[in-house]
Amino acid sequence: MKLRLSFLLVLLLPVLLTVNAQAASAAVTSAELIEKAADYDGRTVTIEGEAVGSILPRGEYAWVNITDQNNSAIGIFMKASDAAQIKMLGCYGLTGDRIRVTGTFYRACAEHGGDLDIHAARVTLVSAGHASIPATPAWLPPLAVVSAVLAAGFCTIAVLRVRRYNAF
Repeated sequence: MKLRLSFLLVLLLPVLLTVNAQAASAAVTSAELIEKAADYDGRTVTIEGEAVGSILPRGEYAWVNITDQNNSAIGIFMKASDAAQIKMLGCYGLTGDRIRVTGTFYRACAEHGGDLDIHAARVTLVSAGHASIPATPAWLPPLAVVSAVLAAGFCTIAVLRVRRYNAF
């Protein structure tokens, strides 16, 4: 009986460890962190998102904001050496590097004035950023032509009125 139980435990242990490792590595979203901040406070979390804005160096550390599919930004406090691997930050016309961060989540970090943040333990570059200039909407060129014609017409009317007024 003990032998069967031991054998069964040996067979199930790798499966249980794999399931636990997969659950621990599952990325949370910024919306989850914000909505359930009390539940995640002080816990190790993994989040993936686009690095946006600017890298703000603070001695041996740096702040980087990331945003995910929910368009909510979360501040990440990381080593400056980790921040150095980020080459492109998102802004208008640019998609920033996509990074995966594992670290401790704080809903009101005492070290940083009560801000909601993550202290990164591991930062991994998932994909490089790229230029992403948005396409011009199809309605914009015709609108520009119509606006130019209307502006020219109004200017012509204004000039004719001024000439008529000055003629008297």
